[in-house]
Amino acid sequence: MKTFDVSGNIRNEIYSNSIILDREPPFKPIVAGGTNIFTNVIPTISWENDINYFKYSWLIMSEEDFKKLDTLYKELGEVENYILTADDWKCVFSTQGFDKSKVNEKVLKLSEEIQFKKNESLDENSITLNKTIKKNGISNDGNYVFVLTGFDQNGNWAEEYEYQFITYDTEAPDVTKMKFTRPLYTITENRRPEWIWEVPNDVVRCEYSLEKNGYADGSTFGKIENKVETDTAEFKFKPQFNLTSGNYKLVVNCYDSSGNHVQINKSITIETESSSLESTFEDIMLEGQSNRIRIKRNKYSNSYVIIDIDIDKNSILSYKESEKEGYNIYELGKTELRLDKEYEFNIISYIIQ
Repeated sequence: MKTFDVSGNIRNEIYSNSIILDREPPFKPIVAGGTNIFTNVIPTISWENDINYFKYSWLIMSEEDFKKLDTLYKELGEVENYILTADDWKCVFSTQGFDKSKVNEKVLKLSEEIQFKKNESLDENSITLNKTIKKNGISNDGNYVFVLTGFDQNGNWAEEYEYQFITYDTEAPDVTKMKFTRPLYTITENRRPEWIWEVPNDVVRCEYSLEKNGYADGSTFGKIENKVETDTAEFKFKPQFNLTSGNYKLVVNCYDSSGNHVQINKSITIETESSSLESTFEDIMLEGQSNRIRIKRNKYSNSYVIIDIDIDKNSILSYKESEKEGYNIYELGKTELRLDKEYEFNIISYIIQ
């Protein structure tokens, strides 16, 4: 560039400048954490910081709208004489609409059906998806899709978008659908008892620890993954070594994919031989009922005591010797019964208000 004054004199200095014509769109951003994430806290999404980007633009949408978005761009690519350009992203991430003279009715209809929530562009390469006045994020449990793109300093939008499916779940697994099926009794002479429990299929792992006499010594703990795709899954734990006598409780934390968990436990007593009772147990089915009782005989008399029965905690066992008598409450491990007599047993259930 040369300069002249009003008299037509030319300055000796020559000024020059160059202009770079840039129409090359940046590559799509790479989001950390994979295609799917499961979480019970409002997530912070981050992606690789690309120096080619000037601003990032993002959306949170339903899975249904995401499918429409995917269909929309496939339809744009099939429009006759229509060249899909990076500028089309402006129709999604800004208020600019499609040129009605260039697209068909199906494209316009799809673009109107998708409920996009406009957000401010970002300079940084991360966003916490909490719902605020200016940013539309995640506030309720559900399935969402995070969509990300952006543009460089020359206004070129990325031709591809990145996405991530998000399952936001704060509800813990249903503890009412969990139960221990073993051990059957709360007292045993077995030095290696087995614990078996059932959980609903949204439980993906169980973490357990074994306590003795109310304390966990840290030596017996572990994690079990659930790979079974059925309505319920069964987990098992059996000590690798013989346990000594005492009171044991298996404490199990059951987790779903988002990290929510509930705790269940089952206790058992490993009993040593007493001075008056035999060391071995006898199991007897109650007549007309599905309940079993576990007894021990007295070594020195013709009697026995009931030490355990498979009834729930809100039930009590009662007994009577003859029709004329009323029922008496049976005290487990204490009340002695005669082997040469017949007794009528009854299980009474009660509800705590």
